[in-house]
Amino acid sequence: RLGVQFRVAKERLRSKLGTLMTRILLIEDNDINRDLISRYLEHFGFEVKTAADGLEGLSKARIDRGSIDVAVSDLSLPGIDGWELARRLK
Repeated sequence: RLGVQFRVAKERLRSKLGTLMTRILLIEDNDINRDLISRYLEHFGFEVKTAADGLEGLSKARIDRGSIDVAVSDLSLPGIDGWELARRLK
């Protein structure tokens, strides 16, 4: 079911944007969740970069600014939480 939702979401993005956002920065402090989510996203054709905490995520987002389409973050992270990360990435 979740796979179908990803495919539908990708097609909606493709139709609205003309090009598909494919590069995701995933910020997740739980190793198992980070691995599982990144593999799942890669299975559906996304290019995934990962970070283990808010500060690492912020650093990678700034370094790779032009090559990241979207950041997906846990809200409860060490360093800075997902809310603060979102504010700084704006």
